[in-house]
Amino acid sequence: MQLPNASHSISEHFTRAFHSLCEAAESYYYQSKLDEALGILRTALQLTTAKEVQPRDRLTLQLQYGKILVAHYFLANRDFSLMLTILQEARQLAEEIHDEKGSADALCLLGQAYYNKRLNTGEGDYDQALTYFQQTLKLREHLRDTRGISEALFYCGLVHEQCQLDDKALAYYTDALQFAELYNHKLEKSFALRHIAGIARNKSELDEALNYALTSLALREEIGFRSYLPFSHLLVGDIYQDRNDQENALMHYQNAQALAEEMGIKSAQVFSLLALGDMQLAQQDVDQARGNFERAHTLAEELQLPYALDAVHTRLSAEAVRKL
Repeated sequence: MQLPNASHSISEHFTRAFHSLCEAAESYYYQSKLDEALGILRTALQLTTAKEVQPRDRLTLQLQYGKILVAHYFLANRDFSLMLTILQEARQLAEEIHDEKGSADALCLLGQAYYNKRLNTGEGDYDQALTYFQQTLKLREHLRDTRGISEALFYCGLVHEQCQLDDKALAYYTDALQFAELYNHKLEKSFALRHIAGIARNKSELDEALNYALTSLALREEIGFRSYLPFSHLLVGDIYQDRNDQENALMHYQNAQALAEEMGIKSAQVFSLLALGDMQLAQQDVDQARGNFERAHTLAEELQLPYALDAVHTRLSAEAVRKL
């Protein structure tokens, strides 16, 4: 075995190792292999009890672990308590070591955690999430963190959109998009564009909506961000459906279903099955529609997501389906 370089301290070896593990976890996150990402980070955190580990390295691991837990909770509706504990510990550690960027990242992730809790369970409200996002934005503006500013602006917009304040949401999204375009933050650009597309669709501005949605989808494909691709295809499919373009709508719904099934994203499977079922019902193919609605119901029951269950029950209680 080759002897370690004597010029490097044990702390430096840990720093390099943790950096590499965080990069590996990020790659898994992009590929929507969240269980693999979480496994790496859980193991890495066990090593941070060594006295040679720097607090800043532990913070980096906690923030990455918290980030993946947030995505996992959004997609699978699991491990809220663990997620909250990790993020609160990260925030406390960032404050103890006076790491302003770490504090901003922890605040943003806490905002996402509470936003997703309201979205997934209907419990609480969006005010707590918005407070965290506003605090995040202030810190990131102070740090001149352009990627972080774009992200914080986006999440402020997301809260306003959920509160049906589309004009305020659009203003935040537009600002987020400007930062993302100016500094070439492609992932953040894709998020802003997707939700600008949604607002345009609500206003029946379907040409603009389609352009924004397709651009967002293309960006995610370009950078290899697969985790939310099924939702991108669903939105594009919905817009094509609004334009009475059944062929393209079907193609994107099928893409959404195939990707969601491949990656095990049950929430996306629910809504792709519902979309396919809606198309089949419109074509009087009631047997196939009911089959997809029932599959969606099974998945929604596993997830225990109220908004997904409500959407399924609406379809199953429809007169055409009940008569079967």
